[in-house]
Amino acid sequence: MNILTIEFYFSLAVILLIYWIAPSKYRWMILSAASWYFIITANSKKMIVVTAGMFFCTWLLALLPVRFQLNNRLKRVCVIISIVLNACLLIMLKDSHFFVALGSHAGLTIPEISIGAPLGISYFTLSLIGYSLDVYWGAIPPETNPFKFALFAGYFPLLLTGPIVRYGETSNEILAPKSFNAAKFSDGCERILWGLFKKMVISNRAGIIVDAIYNDTNTYKGLYIWFAMLCFVLQLYTDFSGSIDIILGISQLFGIKLPENFDLPFASKSLSEFWRRWHITLGNWLKDYVLYPLLRSRPFKNLERKTKRKFGKKLGRKIPNWIALFISWFVVGFWHGGSWNYIIGVGWYMWAIIVFSDAMTDVFSKLSQILKINTNTFTWRIFQSVRTTFFYMVGLGMFRCYGGFHQVLHVYRTALRHSTYVPVLTLLQNVGLSSRDISMLFVGIVAISLSGIITIISKMRAYEWLKTQNYLVRLLINWIMVLLIVFSSNLNMTEFLYMQF
Repeated sequence: MNILTIEFYFSLAVILLIYWIAPSKYRWMILSAASWYFIITANSKKMIVVTAGMFFCTWLLALLPVRFQLNNRLKRVCVIISIVLNACLLIMLKDSHFFVALGSHAGLTIPEISIGAPLGISYFTLSLIGYSLDVYWGAIPPETNPFKFALFAGYFPLLLTGPIVRYGETSNEILAPKSFNAAKFSDGCERILWGLFKKMVISNRAGIIVDAIYNDTNTYKGLYIWFAMLCFVLQLYTDFSGSIDIILGISQLFGIKLPENFDLPFASKSLSEFWRRWHITLGNWLKDYVLYPLLRSRPFKNLERKTKRKFGKKLGRKIPNWIALFISWFVVGFWHGGSWNYIIGVGWYMWAIIVFSDAMTDVFSKLSQILKINTNTFTWRIFQSVRTTFFYMVGLGMFRCYGGFHQVLHVYRTALRHSTYVPVLTLLQNVGLSSRDISMLFVGIVAISLSGIITIISKMRAYEWLKTQNYLVRLLINWIMVLLIVFSSNLNMTEFLYMQF
């Protein structure tokens, strides 16, 4: 299911026509049929069965304890089976190579499962686990209709790159009867346009630079590597946030509002704040279903009591939190891919920076006072954002090393070497960008920067701000984006990066 193709939007137009013509009470059935159409066409027969099996088992194991009034012990057994089943299938189908590599280092032969994985398994598995736990904790009642539950779990836009949704927040949006709203439909079209602009005008061109430098580290050394890391930050942000814009825009066409996944992450003052603004739904999922349950568990409560006695209340309270964060950040890295460059680059590296910052808060505060640094100024705010972006960029440089941790070591060693440098424009031409590509990339960067400034000043997202402008201004900007997207259609239409996770 490639949402960058004309065929996809033709199929979407047909589905929308049927959806809005059908009586309101049947529209969820149209969505369900459309979702299964995409699931069937995007997966092999085996993976269709796996997907359906995961949906059905999760639904059944959540419903059984309520339907038959099972005791707490049996309820716990049902939820454990559901979580283990879903987690093991995700790991076996997507990340079995990680355990094969670990086994080989230990002298063990572990067979690798290479039958593929269902479309969107990384995203819908987390939603299924969250649903099981919410029902077990009594936060929501179980869904009694298996077909409605399957629509929540397999809603087709969410299978691409998320966001990761919760039944209590999203089921009513998807299942409730809708009335056609022309203004919201128009907003959805504009949001899709903004997402396509990010992906096709900016991300694909930034990706050309990143690929050229990362794939030829014998030629490109030193500052070229750091430049590639910065370009990868731009590529990943516009790629991922662009895909989310398209997904949320498609949902708006159906009258469905999904949760936002980004909130100006590069305006963050610290790395912990950055991760509250980047991939918001994944961060919230990890807090609610991994971090907080760990901290509330008996072993961590016992650990907190011991550390308080030994290190005092303040530090003793932090140590269990840091350990729980260590586990949570491992899950973050492993979820992105069973490889050490992910586990370290977007896992433990981020954890180390966050924990160090937390541990040194008082020291940094006293140092600011000694040096008489005014931390309430605009320039200090800019410094904090640049510092946060740099730390994120360093970790993301590992994330881009698809060859694993051996490539990570090679790339970072190369980044510290000296090289003969050429002007940026010459470099961009050397890696394959034409003069028109360079100009359009520059326009795209200016546009994305202005959208952030508008959001900060107006307290509105850029596409929301655009709605408040005069009709001719709105029309002109939209047509400029259309033209830039059309002129970018000659580039390689690679899938969204987060579709591989």
